[in-house]
Amino acid sequence: MKRGFCILLVCASLFCGCKTDPNAGKEQIDRETLINVLVDVHLVDGYMTAKGYRPKDHSRIIGNAYNYVFEKYGITHSEFMNTMKWYSNRTDQLELVYNKVIVRLQAYEAENEPKRID
Repeated sequence: MKRGFCILLVCASLFCGCKTDPNAGKEQIDRETLINVLVDVHLVDGYMTAKGYRPKDHSRIIGNAYNYVFEKYGITHSEFMNTMKWYSNRTDQLELVYNKVIVRLQAYEAENEPKRID
């Protein structure tokens, strides 16, 4: 009887001592998909900047471009935002994601760099 009570007490203290994740239960994007989405979002941002679009002047156009990216990967804006909120509380994890995003963007840039003709 004492042993059962001790086990119950230990389990109860574990459950009471755990903090709950505020984003628990909300759908999140898997890491690889998030990396792909972020690469495409940054490519959209770069394109819009190069074309002279400013977010406040052309929010509908930029929003449509982002929605296209989300649809491409089968996610919603809400899922993207929930995932980014989750990562914003785990900056070490976000840094790992962005390291991969940067590598992919650099590879994209190298592949699409204009060729010099000598």
